[in-house]
Amino acid sequence: MALIDRGSVNLSRTLNSLRHRNFRLVFFGTSLSQMGDFIQAMAQSWLVWTLTGSPFLLGVVGFCQALPRLLLGAVGGAIVDRVERRRLLLSTQISAMAQAFIFWRSSISKRSNSGT
Repeated sequence: MALIDRGSVNLSRTLNSLRHRNFRLVFFGTSLSQMGDFIQAMAQSWLVWTLTGSPFLLGVVGFCQALPRLLLGAVGGAIVDRVERRRLLLSTQISAMAQAFIFWRSSISKRSNSGT
């Protein structure tokens, strides 16, 4: 019984931060963005596998998806400290949205060109 009570206290303390509007906006916006990133990465991998059937090209896609994080991860903190956070967040999210739209448009045009 003590474990249940203790767990509910910790849970209520954790959820207490969701009372603040700005935190809710950032939390749910970031969660939605992360889900979109994951779905896009899976869709890219699936499309490459469907079009080529090549394990090598599938690995190249995975490597290319991880490369920006590997290269920019170390200096990302220094960049974030020098740039206005709101402007950086908006620009990166708009860039990600544009990339997703370009990917979608090119996959649609590939399907119409291939006749499937």
